[in-house]
Amino acid sequence: SYIEHEDHGEERFDYGIFLHYDGSVWTEMGIPTPDGNPSGPDCEWQRVEGLSGSSSDDLFALVSECCMAQSGLLHFDGSEWSMLEGIPALEEWGSYAQSLWLSGDDEIFILRSRSIVRVQDGEQVDVTNLDWGPSFTDIWGRSPNEVYIVGREGTVGHFDGSQWHRMDFPDTVNLMELVGAGDRGLYALGEGSRLFFYDGDQWTEVDDLPRESFTGDLRTIWASSESNVYVAGDNGMLLHRCGAR
Repeated sequence: SYIEHEDHGEERFDYGIFLHYDGSVWTEMGIPTPDGNPSGPDCEWQRVEGLSGSSSDDLFALVSECCMAQSGLLHFDGSEWSMLEGIPALEEWGSYAQSLWLSGDDEIFILRSRSIVRVQDGEQVDVTNLDWGPSFTDIWGRSPNEVYIVGREGTVGHFDGSQWHRMDFPDTVNLMELVGAGDRGLYALGEGSRLFFYDGDQWTEVDDLPRESFTGDLRTIWASSESNVYVAGDNGMLLHRCGAR
């Protein structure tokens, strides 16, 4: 298992580190710095924006370094992390890349504000700019021909393998995270701890959250199916749906 972490301590503010779990213990992993040298206290990636992979020896991480306005894509081959260099859009974007999704065919979709870059075999293929107004925040897909994005003011989009289409959404809430659920379903988490579900035909708000027990706001979501969903939030809050909606 692998985890991305951002340390908010006094000595290391918002520095991205990688942890690996081998079945018994967690250990910190070394990663390249923005200048390609081994990680050190003087120059490190400051944020881990996303982590996605197809196996334990094929992982990709989207990282950013705010002071020098750099973004980068790292790859882990099972033994070490290395920097992928063939992605001009990351250099142009600076430190503003936000999220990534990796298909089973090693095709990577990287999201930044209103733009999506596609990477195949470590090389940039194309960049799509969507002038839909509000910016996007997260991306997820089932295949290179079925990819979704969510964003501010209820903005939702779908890629069918050739072009992006804007989807109808019932609210103008700012959406933060997106995850698939089963063969057709999607969950989107919005500000104010609002959760929405897409059944393959339409989006509806999930109205049975136990809000009386909330200890803060919901922040992140994971699902393996429509009926097996975990949502985590402030102050150690963790919700689990087990069973049909």
